[in-house]
Amino acid sequence: VFRVRRVIERHGETFHAGGSDHKGVFGIISSAVAKRYATSAAVDGANRPLWMVVVRDDDTTQVTDTVVWAGLSLTILAIVERRLRGAVVLKVIVAH
Repeated sequence: VFRVRRVIERHGETFHAGGSDHKGVFGIISSAVAKRYATSAAVDGANRPLWMVVVRDDDTTQVTDTVVWAGLSLTILAIVERRLRGAVVLKVIVAH
Protein backbone atom coordinates (compact mmCIF):
# COMPACT_ATOMS: atom_id res chain seq x y z
CA VAL A 1 0.00 0.00 0.00
CA PHE A 2 2.83 2.38 0.87
CA ARG A 3 4.49 1.90 -2.53
CA VAL A 4 1.27 2.47 -4.47
CA ARG A 5 0.55 5.61 -2.46
CA ARG A 6 4.05 6.90 -3.16
CA VAL A 7 3.74 6.29 -6.92
CA ILE A 8 0.38 8.08 -7.06
CA GLU A 9 1.71 11.03 -5.04
CA ARG A 10 4.78 11.29 -7.27
CA HIS A 11 3.22 10.74 -10.71
CA GLY A 12 -0.43 11.64 -10.12
CA GLU A 13 -2.18 14.80 -11.22
CA THR A 14 -4.38 16.91 -8.97
CA PHE A 15 -8.13 16.87 -9.65
CA HIS A 16 -11.14 18.28 -7.84
CA ALA A 17 -14.06 16.12 -6.69
CA GLY A 18 -16.51 16.29 -3.84
CA GLY A 19 -15.39 19.72 -2.75
CA SER A 20 -11.72 18.84 -2.25
CA ASP A 21 -8.51 18.14 -4.15
CA HIS A 22 -7.32 14.60 -4.87
CA LYS A 23 -4.42 13.01 -6.77
CA GLY A 24 -4.70 10.35 -9.43
CA VAL A 25 -3.01 8.86 -12.46
CA PHE A 26 -5.18 9.46 -15.55
CA GLY A 27 -5.38 7.43 -18.76
CA ILE A 28 -7.76 6.81 -21.66
CA ILE A 29 -9.20 3.29 -21.80
CA SER A 30 -11.18 1.27 -24.30
CA SER A 31 -14.80 0.34 -23.76
CA ALA A 32 -13.74 -3.31 -23.29
CA VAL A 33 -11.52 -2.36 -20.36
CA ALA A 34 -14.20 -0.03 -18.93
CA LYS A 35 -16.70 -2.92 -18.95
CA ARG A 36 -14.47 -4.77 -16.47
CA TYR A 37 -15.26 -2.08 -13.91
CA ALA A 38 -18.66 -0.63 -14.92
CA THR A 39 -21.85 -2.11 -16.33
CA SER A 40 -22.12 -2.62 -20.08
CA ALA A 41 -25.17 -0.35 -20.25
CA ALA A 42 -23.34 2.50 -18.52
CA VAL A 43 -20.29 2.16 -20.77
CA ASP A 44 -22.33 1.86 -23.97
CA GLY A 45 -24.27 5.02 -23.10
CA ALA A 46 -21.19 7.04 -22.11
CA ASN A 47 -19.47 9.72 -24.15
CA ARG A 48 -15.98 9.05 -25.46
CA PRO A 49 -13.18 9.07 -24.51
CA LEU A 50 -13.49 6.94 -21.40
CA TRP A 51 -11.04 7.74 -18.62
CA MET A 52 -9.49 5.57 -15.92
CA VAL A 53 -8.14 7.29 -12.82
CA VAL A 54 -6.02 5.30 -10.37
CA VAL A 55 -6.21 6.81 -6.87
CA ARG A 56 -4.97 5.95 -3.39
CA ASP A 57 -6.71 3.32 -1.29
CA ASP A 58 -8.03 6.00 1.10
CA ASP A 59 -9.39 8.36 -1.58
CA THR A 60 -12.82 9.75 -0.67
CA THR A 61 -14.23 10.32 -4.17
CA GLN A 62 -17.82 9.07 -4.48
CA VAL A 63 -19.72 7.79 -7.55
CA THR A 64 -22.04 10.80 -7.28
CA ASP A 65 -19.12 13.27 -7.55
CA THR A 66 -17.92 14.97 -10.71
CA VAL A 67 -14.18 14.89 -11.47
CA VAL A 68 -12.85 18.27 -12.62
CA TRP A 69 -9.40 17.91 -14.19
CA ALA A 70 -7.43 19.69 -16.92
CA GLY A 71 -10.43 21.74 -18.00
CA LEU A 72 -12.66 18.64 -18.24
CA SER A 73 -15.70 17.78 -16.17
CA LEU A 74 -15.98 13.99 -15.97
CA THR A 75 -18.98 11.97 -14.78
CA ILE A 76 -18.05 8.90 -12.76
CA LEU A 77 -19.40 5.57 -14.00
CA ALA A 78 -17.84 3.33 -11.33
CA ILE A 79 -15.31 3.20 -8.52
CA VAL A 80 -13.73 -0.18 -7.84
CA GLU A 81 -11.38 -1.18 -5.03
CA ARG A 82 -8.45 -3.36 -6.05
CA ARG A 83 -7.19 -5.71 -3.35
CA LEU A 84 -4.04 -7.67 -2.64
CA ARG A 85 -4.14 -10.31 0.10
CA GLY A 86 -7.41 -8.88 1.38
CA ALA A 87 -6.20 -5.29 1.78
CA VAL A 88 -7.33 -2.44 -0.48
CA VAL A 89 -4.26 -1.31 -2.43
CA LEU A 90 -5.83 1.28 -4.75
CA LYS A 91 -9.10 2.38 -6.28
CA VAL A 92 -9.97 2.62 -9.96
CA ILE A 93 -12.34 5.34 -11.11
CA VAL A 94 -13.96 4.96 -14.54
CA ALA A 95 -15.39 8.20 -15.90
CA HIS A 96 -16.45 9.92 -19.11
